[in-house]
Amino acid sequence: MSEYFQKHSIRTFPAGTVIFKEGDLGFSMFIIQRGQVEITTKVDGQTIILAVLGEGEIFGEMALLGDSHRSASVTAVRNTMCLEINKLLFNKQMESVAPWMKAFFRILVERLKDANKKRRTLTPKDLSRQVVYLVSDFLERVEENKSGQRQIPWLKTVEDIVFLLNLPKEQVEKVMNQLTITELAQSKIVFGNQRVLVSDKMSDLRNFSKFLKKRHFEKMGTSLPEEYVGCSEEEMIFLDFLKELMKNQANATDLHLSDLEIGCQEKFQQPLTIFEHQFKELTDMGILHPRVDSTGDKYYIVDREQMNKRLEKANRISSYKNLENRLG
Repeated sequence: MSEYFQKHSIRTFPAGTVIFKEGDLGFSMFIIQRGQVEITTKVDGQTIILAVLGEGEIFGEMALLGDSHRSASVTAVRNTMCLEINKLLFNKQMESVAPWMKAFFRILVERLKDANKKRRTLTPKDLSRQVVYLVSDFLERVEENKSGQRQIPWLKTVEDIVFLLNLPKEQVEKVMNQLTITELAQSKIVFGNQRVLVSDKMSDLRNFSKFLKKRHFEKMGTSLPEEYVGCSEEEMIFLDFLKELMKNQANATDLHLSDLEIGCQEKFQQPLTIFEHQFKELTDMGILHPRVDSTGDKYYIVDREQMNKRLEKANRISSYKNLENRLG
């Protein structure tokens, strides 16, 4: 093996250098001697960090045993020096390896490819959901202090999540930092100059993490439970419009069609027919009940309680989605 290593070439890559890109043809592998590289792939136009590798670790090895096309992109994060081993030299060394061992290596490569394909179905937003869910779960396991807060050590939490999800530390910390600039959690320094993650809104964080879990399984093909299904933008606009009209009617629950038509024209400069679909939906839900008075005029009985519940749920789901986008 020493003769083999005498034939390899030493390559240096300044920080920021793209060593190779996903899809490129490759005929060599690299052993990192010094520095650090980032392994990335693209899913739906988004860059996903698969791993960050350092001294003594290997990348590009799959090109020597399987398909020559690179399965991911590699970029030098720091000034990096690598040993490059090309396919010709690798195959020469493999000549002395037993056939069953060669077959074993090829099986391992195929399984790695399958694992990578499955992993690439997870976007940065999917991974953020998993990180937040684990943070919430860790907080659930500690007692509240006298101030009604729960806190967990920052570094240990990062390390545990890196271990459980096999994500780069930088990616986990990015999500946790994003979480601390929402109303659900904060970061602070405590005795001993230790950083902790703190939440005094555990109920909200718990509900948000449940929402993220359901969204994850929705992507896997499971239908979202009704409690996590929000309203369309058009329905939200229509509900807000109804609520605004009802404010002017004290405790009354009836809305005449003529008032609705006038209000719609004044607010949207559009005829009421633009909400035809929303009328039907809310009628089917039992929020609106069409009636005709003794003079033949049409009006609607509005179930205020159901309307307010629908609005509260819609606003809650909308806020969850906004939070999710901020974390993604």
